[in-house]
Amino acid sequence: MNGGIGVNGAGGHTVAGPVGRAGPASAGFAALAGVMTAQREAEDVDLRHHGDAEVGGGLADFAVNVRTGTPPAWLAARIAESMADLAAYPDPRPARQAVARRHGRSAEEVLLTAGAAEAFVLLARVLEPRRAAVVHPQFTEPEAALRAAGHEVARVVLGKDFTLDPAAVPDDADLVMVGNPTNPTSVLHPASAVAALARPGRTVVVDEAFMDCVPGEPESLATRLPSGIVVVRSLTKTWGLAGLRAGYLLADPHLVARLAEAQPLWAVSTPALVAIEACSSPRRSRRPKRGPPNSRSNGTGWRLSSPRAGCTSSRRRARRSCACACPTPWAYGLCCGSAATPYGAATRSQGSGPTGCGSPYAAVRPTTRCWRFCVTSASDATPDAAASTPDQAEPPWSQRARDAVYRVIAERRDMRNGFLPDPVDDAVLTRILEAAHRAPSVGLTQPWDFLVIRDPERRERIRALAERQRDAYAATLVPSRAARFDGLKVEAIREAPVSIVVTCDPTRGGRNPLGRHVQPQTAHYSVACAVENLWLAARAEGLGVGWVSFFDERELAAELGLPAHVEVVAYLCAGHVTGFPEAPMLALTGWARRRPLAWAVHQEEYGRRGLPGQEGENTVNLIDETVAAIVPPDENAMADARAHQARLTKPPGSLGVLEEVSVRLAGLAGHCPPPLPEPAAVAVFAADHGVHAQGVTPWPQEVTAQMVANFLAGGAVVNAFAGQVGAEVSVVDVGVAAPLEAAPGLLPRKVAPGTADMTREPAMTPEQARKAVETGIEVARDLVSAGARCLITGDMGIANTTASAALVAAFTGLPPERVTGRGTGIDDATHAHKVAVVRTALERHAAAVSGGDPLTVLAAVGGLEHAALAGFILGAAALRVPVVLDGVIAGAAALAAQALCPDAVAACVAGHRSAEPGHSATVDHLGLRPLVDLELRLGEGTGALLALPLVQGAVRVLHEVATFDSAGVSGKDALDGRAGVTA
Repeated sequence: MNGGIGVNGAGGHTVAGPVGRAGPASAGFAALAGVMTAQREAEDVDLRHHGDAEVGGGLADFAVNVRTGTPPAWLAARIAESMADLAAYPDPRPARQAVARRHGRSAEEVLLTAGAAEAFVLLARVLEPRRAAVVHPQFTEPEAALRAAGHEVARVVLGKDFTLDPAAVPDDADLVMVGNPTNPTSVLHPASAVAALARPGRTVVVDEAFMDCVPGEPESLATRLPSGIVVVRSLTKTWGLAGLRAGYLLADPHLVARLAEAQPLWAVSTPALVAIEACSSPRRSRRPKRGPPNSRSNGTGWRLSSPRAGCTSSRRRARRSCACACPTPWAYGLCCGSAATPYGAATRSQGSGPTGCGSPYAAVRPTTRCWRFCVTSASDATPDAAASTPDQAEPPWSQRARDAVYRVIAERRDMRNGFLPDPVDDAVLTRILEAAHRAPSVGLTQPWDFLVIRDPERRERIRALAERQRDAYAATLVPSRAARFDGLKVEAIREAPVSIVVTCDPTRGGRNPLGRHVQPQTAHYSVACAVENLWLAARAEGLGVGWVSFFDERELAAELGLPAHVEVVAYLCAGHVTGFPEAPMLALTGWARRRPLAWAVHQEEYGRRGLPGQEGENTVNLIDETVAAIVPPDENAMADARAHQARLTKPPGSLGVLEEVSVRLAGLAGHCPPPLPEPAAVAVFAADHGVHAQGVTPWPQEVTAQMVANFLAGGAVVNAFAGQVGAEVSVVDVGVAAPLEAAPGLLPRKVAPGTADMTREPAMTPEQARKAVETGIEVARDLVSAGARCLITGDMGIANTTASAALVAAFTGLPPERVTGRGTGIDDATHAHKVAVVRTALERHAAAVSGGDPLTVLAAVGGLEHAALAGFILGAAALRVPVVLDGVIAGAAALAAQALCPDAVAACVAGHRSAEPGHSATVDHLGLRPLVDLELRLGEGTGALLALPLVQGAVRVLHEVATFDSAGVSGKDALDGRAGVTA
């Protein structure tokens, strides 16, 4: 290479000279490579020029290998083995699952590509940026792909210290591509700096091509993946995959699906898929605690010694021996020692036992590891290998074995369809039951039994029991949910050739078995472990299993002749199936969604969310993640909706406000027509208020808890209206002062037993306000995950209109007398006092209000239900599900949600205009037009429920009304052309 790179200071331009096809790196390149950290140097990386530099437009692209001795032996062996499968169509599923597991993502967020280059081309072709920006230095491939797709590109060239400044990116750039670490400088940008590039309406593509070279990947965005961030990874040069292009992309499932549609079929070759699967495995990050003095890294994360005599290797299906002269079954594993090694002597075991290399044939047992890397085939293993002795370190499983375990977990499915009549082989069924029988159990009590049922007549009787309970369940659903449920097949008792009933005997083990004294329910938990073992083993055998739970347990027990003390835990249908779906059936049908893993992992105590390695500053923040997931309305979808409205068999604009509602919901969904907003779910957030002590209402505070009981009993107006429009009602106790007993429909999420008196102190602590907002976010996600496609705000809390007035005044700047109403119907004197109370609270917390932080304002003068409703709105917006707002309490919460994220309002529909003066001020400030004006001031969600059919009708028009063309009806232009036609 006879050209170099020069940088002329901060904000300067990168200049490239000619680049040759061979030769050592230039001084300029060497200087830049010297920016590497000590950690990178410790990895034995070698930034050798690979020879395929691309030069153009004043920029140089130095494509490099970064490890010596690439590809490593274990990877070369895997690729060599894959050649035997070239005749078959490539199967991307194992590689896709391996990538998903590595980064803690779902498989739907992974797109496998033929290297980073294909990813850039797909992004350039699928995305339609108005202005794209590429941050240099990095690969020139992103810029080349964008220009080839016809996009204009702005270059952002880093300064002399290569510090990434998000402010240097043009504000109007809606697509930004940046490398991390940058090539060829090896500078690693902080993840926070890269993530700071994200903003609503902008897609940020992070090229992490060489991130595999960074120990621990501390700044990778792959496991965090904020909304709007796309991570591209390439394995081609990192692992020296000569002749292969292998990589992947991580993004929002919707974008992944769009990119996949633009890919040709089988875009990634079988060897590349094998390489992706191997390089994404945990083996690369596994590192022994210490090694012999002469060990070194081979770039895989293992510390390996120099080869020594006596330990041979093979890349494919050849039995080889370590120095102990016994065959090892461990593919690509460590030989842990033998009597012949210089790193320690070994003692004789009793009889035939395993050695450190895992062989079941050796008569020696190592006491010291030899740290020798022996490669052999997993096919050498024998099924009946003896267990390791207690004092022997267990050798690692082969990568293929680990992948198989994770694959069977990821691909387990609850099957209801596609069962074949073929009988299940007895030997296979026995193996599956043996796996179930090996499950862990409390005190080793093994409280399970397995009833195998093949008789068709018995299965038909059992199906009748299930059908009766299914019908009873359907009768409890609102009509829209019942219609969707009717289309689901929930059991295959008759179709599957065999049923397995798993029971629990909680008396097994006697009076007080070990571990069950304090928690007797652990017997049932143990049986659940046996069910999971059975399910996974069946999947590994290629059998489908479906769990049927529509039974009266005692009815089924009587049919099976169970003793009175034995309980049915699971009824499983099993058999061969035509195929396994890519995702769970309930997810594919839209009935439910999966929660993000990071929301379900807590560090040290409940509420401190974060995946391992993301503690401290990186702990999951539900509010920030939710806000980051909210995007502006899709302008293209809105334009499509307007155009479609103009083609419908009706005069343009004749549906008035409803047409604009349909357009806004299309923009929210991102496509036209948007999903029908049904079924709908009402969440009534209930809480008490400390300001009640100021006498702002004649109603006692106890009414809050009493009305909650009324909601749960189905006796309130919200229940009547919800029943009429087919909505489900849930009551969320986010802050009721009185304790509430558990009841169906009650979600116990109490943050505190009411707020403090805001005229004397902040109504909530900052932590309480944050937790209340997070509660609303999670309730929204849970309801949508359970199938709701429209959310409705409800509220209950004596004195909550006082807090609402304070919030409206704080967020709009209007005086208290303009926004304070009569709430539950107070007289003039009480109303005047109420206005004075609101003014006192605002004056006391003037600093908090003027500071502008929405959470601080909520904490100062809001209510727990206001904060939760704000989170509820944010959660709906992040999930692109419409939320119909009720009255002034919901309006005040929407002001807080808007302050937290202005784009959240795009998900909101104002159901009605309340009689409370503060509500008119609210909807005007939000820019919303109420659909109903009936002078309501009840709350509970009643006004929003009355508006729900209007919202649903607005969308149904886009789905069901014919266009002029499809109906064969002449449009206005055709009519105007006829003689004698008058208006």
